[in-house]
Amino acid sequence: MRTLSCQSCRRRKIKCDRKSPCTNCIHLGEQCIHKDLDNRKKRHPHSYVQALESQLATLESFLMKLKDSPTNERLKMLESVTFADHLSFNGCGSNASNMQKDDSIDFPISLDIRGPNTITFYGPTNVYGSSLRPSSVDTPFQVKQHPMFSPAITYCLKLFFKWQYTQFMYINREAFLLDYYHHYHDGRYCSEHLLYAMCALGSRMAPEPEVVNSSDKYYKLSWDALMEYGLGRPHITSVQCLLCLGFYDIGMGNNSLGWLLSGLAFRMGQDLGFQLDPRKWFMNEIPVISAEDAAVRSRIYWGSYVADVFISFILGRPTTLKKSDTSIPGSVNLPDFDGIDEFKCDLGPAAKPATLFVMLLLLVDLSHIADAILFDVFSPSNLPYGVNARLQNLGKYNLELMKWYLKLPDDVRWKKSDLKSHGQNPDMLAICLYYYLIRICLNRPFLARKEVTSNDMTSKVICMDSIEDISQLLKAYRDAFGFESASLFMVYASIVSCSVLIMLRHTSVISERLDIEEKLKFFVMVLNKSSKSWKLAAKSLTLIETSLKDEEISTPNQSFALTNLNSRIVPEEIPIFNYLDETIKNEFFDSQLSSANNFEEYRSFFGGPPVFMTSASHNDLWKDTNVPF
Repeated sequence: MRTLSCQSCRRRKIKCDRKSPCTNCIHLGEQCIHKDLDNRKKRHPHSYVQALESQLATLESFLMKLKDSPTNERLKMLESVTFADHLSFNGCGSNASNMQKDDSIDFPISLDIRGPNTITFYGPTNVYGSSLRPSSVDTPFQVKQHPMFSPAITYCLKLFFKWQYTQFMYINREAFLLDYYHHYHDGRYCSEHLLYAMCALGSRMAPEPEVVNSSDKYYKLSWDALMEYGLGRPHITSVQCLLCLGFYDIGMGNNSLGWLLSGLAFRMGQDLGFQLDPRKWFMNEIPVISAEDAAVRSRIYWGSYVADVFISFILGRPTTLKKSDTSIPGSVNLPDFDGIDEFKCDLGPAAKPATLFVMLLLLVDLSHIADAILFDVFSPSNLPYGVNARLQNLGKYNLELMKWYLKLPDDVRWKKSDLKSHGQNPDMLAICLYYYLIRICLNRPFLARKEVTSNDMTSKVICMDSIEDISQLLKAYRDAFGFESASLFMVYASIVSCSVLIMLRHTSVISERLDIEEKLKFFVMVLNKSSKSWKLAAKSLTLIETSLKDEEISTPNQSFALTNLNSRIVPEEIPIFNYLDETIKNEFFDSQLSSANNFEEYRSFFGGPPVFMTSASHNDLWKDTNVPF
């Protein structure tokens, strides 16, 4: 076979004598490298080139049709696209799959087993490698179990599972209760510190004031028990406990502490390797984790993933758990068992609720979209990122949310006529509110823009349509249960609805303002009632009051005095807060809260976008101009 010119001569475009080494390389003192493979001989057949050209023309034609089609038809066109008929040449597709199979590597891992469900994971880059197996010198530590069947504990647990379970599905109810009543899993899914943390959350839902007031006691007991067990001893129940305590602090308006505790939970979970598929872990050819425990761990991970995205989204911060970092399979439908009706919300004989397994899958899919929104739309990138780029992503994710909604199972999907029944089902309500919360937070910064984003709707129309549905859902929940058992989803949906209504209020015409003020009064009432369970709601009322006062001062010529409105949102004496209970109202008129420093302290608990209560900066920033973001 004829030798090719060496790489140096080819790069210099000079004649090579094809010796090894060639004369030119000897003269220049360079390494002479010859390639044996002659790619010049490789030519694709004409039929393959024609097929590529045909496919390219088809794609260009589809894109032109998609561009010229009405917005409401684009979704159907996109759903019809398939890439299953991609081209392959001379078996390239099969060769590629075989190559991938042959080249796959099972990277070595190290496991440090220190007790029940306390498995510390070390990845392939860890300093121990595969030859050294890390081993803790600590003696195994048995997780302490709270005395079973404590009436006060059991009552708070029932409240937790009845009213809040959909938001805290990183705890598997059945596995937990089996351990609580029968010690079935040897304490792997029920511990003293987790029990107290769940009781701290559950007690906030109690109708009895003395039980509600006991929540701080449960919080302290949980933290003390966790410290006794030790943060340096990673355990599944410790991950769940930290997450419960984090949500408790967020519900109390302590966002910084809640953010810290949830971050500790996710780090501890990664220390346990809960984001990886444990079915591949073996010690002496024996599975480290049973198939049942692997399924429970999957539920715990994906519940934690939803919690991470939710916390990050409402605070406008980066997520910790990434979809790309996990190999654990999706959650499966774990079996239920009889005798736990007291731990479920009584929806009546006519109700046909979807399984919690389906709820979790839907929440995970929504969380994928929310995580992508944080990165693609609101990422604080230093790269040039103008209005058009963000508007394209706005339309993209409005479409993604619409596709998520259209793919809902028949027993979950709702229409306007279904809002009442969904509002009276806490599980369904959580799905609806999370969807609307993401939808509003995505579109709220673009309220001043007039571009159509999806289904021929602007951001303003999308937000107002979502707020209307939220109000109908919450009214149905109020009629069925009242707001003493309000979830954090309900509180945040009310907060974000108020923020949009305040932003739109001063730019609206009188006919719109009447509707806006009525909705504002309703959401203030929701937050007022919810404040008995969550101090977050009470703190948000302070921000709403201050925002309305600031707006009144900044626009004195627009006094909001609507002559035909009997109950105004901003009365001359006290804005909006004539509708509050006296006990709540007294907090707002404390002289300390009216000072600028204390207001900034209250304002800081929102952390930043997307949940905020002031509108001035965003109204200036997102006007219909060509100023880049």
